[in-house]
Amino acid sequence: VLVILSYSIRIILMFSSNLKILLNNQNRVLQTVGNGNLDTHVPVVTHDEFGVMAKCTNIMINELKLQKEEIHELNFNLEKIVDERTKKISTLLNNTGQGFLSFDSNCTVDDEYSNECTSILGDSISGKDVTQLLCLDHEKQLFFKDILVDTIDETEEFVRESFISLLPTFLQINNKEIKLEYKFLENKKFMLILTDITRQKQLEEEIRKEQYILKMIVTVVSDKDTFNNIKNDYESLYTLNFEFFDDTRAPLANLNELYRIIHTFKGTFLQLSMNESACFVHELEGSISSMIKNETVSNKELFAFLNNTNFKSCMHDDLTTIQKILGQAFIEKNTSISICQESMKELKTKVNLLTNQKEISNANLNDLLDSLNQMTSINVFKSLSSYAKMSLEIANKLQKEIYSFEIKGDKSLGVDERFKPFLKSLVHVFRNSIDHGIEEPDTRLLNNKDQKGSIQCSFTEKNNALEIIIVDDGAGINTEKIKAKMHSKDIDTSHLNKEEIMSYIFEDNLSTKDIISDISGRGIGLSAVKMELERLNGNHTIQSEINKGTTFTFNIPLKEEK
Repeated sequence: VLVILSYSIRIILMFSSNLKILLNNQNRVLQTVGNGNLDTHVPVVTHDEFGVMAKCTNIMINELKLQKEEIHELNFNLEKIVDERTKKISTLLNNTGQGFLSFDSNCTVDDEYSNECTSILGDSISGKDVTQLLCLDHEKQLFFKDILVDTIDETEEFVRESFISLLPTFLQINNKEIKLEYKFLENKKFMLILTDITRQKQLEEEIRKEQYILKMIVTVVSDKDTFNNIKNDYESLYTLNFEFFDDTRAPLANLNELYRIIHTFKGTFLQLSMNESACFVHELEGSISSMIKNETVSNKELFAFLNNTNFKSCMHDDLTTIQKILGQAFIEKNTSISICQESMKELKTKVNLLTNQKEISNANLNDLLDSLNQMTSINVFKSLSSYAKMSLEIANKLQKEIYSFEIKGDKSLGVDERFKPFLKSLVHVFRNSIDHGIEEPDTRLLNNKDQKGSIQCSFTEKNNALEIIIVDDGAGINTEKIKAKMHSKDIDTSHLNKEEIMSYIFEDNLSTKDIISDISGRGIGLSAVKMELERLNGNHTIQSEINKGTTFTFNIPLKEEK
């Protein structure tokens, strides 16, 4: 028993020693493996179970080493692929001609951005406030940041996109025209895409100028008589030493007369698409308007202003363009009179009848004289026809819609040369009918009206007078607005009826528009019509109904009173 017990204790001690050695070796090896060194192994000192355990541990270490090498290779390849793809994406983004950057809800720009960003915004934009880089003022910066907060807090994608659409989409940054697009990212960040469209804008401007030039050329060729008339009349304004000016009148009277003349010139220049000339007189109108408001201006100061203003330069650019394309002969003064073949045949017939008669009656002579007068007179139809096309162009410019229309009347009716200024002044009636009368398409639909507005113009000879009627189906004349303007000028309206109040739209400097544009707003256009009408001893009536439209009727005696 003692021997067996001693042997058992010996075996136990031996196993304990081997176990201790194995454990020590494994702890040391595992610590080394944990530090990343897979080249170490557990020593195999016995061939028993502990030796088997040591071998198994070494096999696991070898497998870990192989897996580490595979993982390392995979990582290396993956990093290489990611790096290659990143380079490709960066190359792509850097060569699109667009700037790409991202920023957080605090408007701080992230570190990564495309090269174009530095070209647009400047160097070292990382970490800067994007609102400052976009050159926004303080109020716009606050608005920009509020929109970002609202966008992040919103869960509905449609509403979120609506918020983003409120951010600025076109800005001028560092003297460049920049288009901006925004994308909301899932990590509560935003992507900003910047596109330099400066060259595109320049090309669009060049194309726009070419279109204007082409339009002007077509218009002046189509309506050469109007072109010759406006050219000659405008040149006469300053070459005849401002004949309208009368130093015996009050300065305000001379200023208003000049204002009406210039305003009518502007309307005709725009009618002929002579935009450079129209811009010149539009600026001139502003100067005259300031002088009218300055009640201390004297006739001497006004005449000095007229002499110091370079009126000749007004048409210079437009005439140079016309001369370059159509030649000098086109813009030279044209005094020829065109006579149609039918009129010539009629005249020859009457002359032959007269020559075959032994006695020539006064009636026949008067008939012949009327025929000659008709050939040398102003054709009413031709004078009014250009307003139909002009009205369509003005409506399109104001984003309104009207039906095309034709002037109705006797195409052979002619009137005396003295009617020319009045017929020219009617440009203001057509322009006002569209600007003040015809409503925007949406407004017309809300008022149960046709989306397109209508303008009509007719003329006839009636009771030895020329009657011209201009009708629109627009908003009508708001007499309350007119009364408010009259009250602002200290005009008593208590004793006036509706027709008398409406007639005040023909007075100087009375406009119901708050914004002055090249279409209307000066309050001077219709006063020019009234002035020319009075010179012809004519009269007018106005019929207007809210939401129905307005009718202007002009009556002018054909025979000049002696």
